Amino acid sequence: MKEKDCKKIRDKILEYYLLNGNTQNLPEEITTHLKKCDKCLKYKESLSTVSKLFYREKLYTEELGEKILEKINSQKEEKTNFSILAILLAIPGFFFSTILPVIVIFNLLSKFIKNVHLGALLSIFLHIGIGILISMLIFTVIDNRSKKLFKEAKNG
Repeated sequence: MKEKDCKKIRDKILEYYLLNGNTQNLPEEITTHLKKCDKCLKYKESLSTVSKLFYREKLYTEELGEKILEKINSQKEEKTNFSILAILLAIPGFFFSTILPVIVIFNLLSKFIKNVHLGALLSIFLHIGIGILISMLIFTVIDNRSKKLFKEAKNG
């Protein structure tokens, strides 16, 4: 069995367990997989054991499940909007990091290198490196901010 398939099946088993409080009457897709895969069967049996020992009913109500799904969906929307914002902020940063360094570096190099073509080529290579660094810095700052917002939403 592929590990990805097993992970998906185990996630479905866990989801079914959390929603129903047991692992009985699983969908046919899961039972077919369990006949072929010992690891997933052991996983299902371990959840069944836990269910028999500790829980007699569902772990949470349908209302709580709906609230959890709403929160997850709202976080996905926030994350998507924030990613678009990150791209929009990085584009001007990249262009500014392209134009200004070429002019500054070319002027500096022209004092030391008499060959104009070589000076222009070196300044272009240098500005590409600076542009990449500035873009990486912008993405890092925005990524750190999004992680902080995600933690606040999770804890709040």
